Parts: sequence; structure tokens; C-alpha cells
Amino acid sequence: MVARSLLIALSRARHESKARLIKALMLAAGVARRLYGEENDELPKALLRFDDQSLLQRHIELLQAYGVKELVMIVGHRQEDLIAEAGAVAHEGFVRPIFN
Repeated sequence: MVARSLLIALSRARHESKARLIKALMLAAGVARRLYGEENDELPKALLRFDDQSLLQRHIELLQAYGVKELVMIVGHRQEDLIAEAGAVAHEGFVRPIFN
């Protein structure tokens, strides 16, 4: 449901003004306590893979396809892994990490 809402909003924004700079914000700093429990060093939810594609990769590809020019990604837990994945799938300069 959230993904569909995001696609609808991005589609509307793209059609309203192609000249506008569209940015997105992603919060990816959590430790996934609800998924793994209190003490863990497991992968963040954004790096979980489905059909050989991480959730982060899927979101980056959708954002780029809908004309978003920059993704500001708040990172914390396992930030090196998140930044590496983002760098591997996004075009250069698309992701700007902010460290929590």
C-alpha cells in the first residue's frame, strides 16, 4: 500500500512540473528491533533481498525512474553496508547519506 501511494505521488509530481527538482528522504538508520530483537548485528530491513533485489535497490530504481533527482538517506546501523548498496545501484551523486 505504501509503495503504491509513493508511486502515485511521484507520478503526479512528475506530471505537474518536469522542471522542478524532486528530492526524496529515506530513513534507514534503525536496527530492526521488531524484526530481529533487541541485540543484533543483522542486515537492516532496507538490505533484505526479494527476487535477488534488495528493498533499497528497488526503491532507488523506482525513484530514479520517476524523475527524483536526489535521495537523502539517513543512515546509522550498518551504514557502510547501506552506502555500498546504494552506490552499487544508483547513478553517481544520486544518494546523499546523512549519518545519524
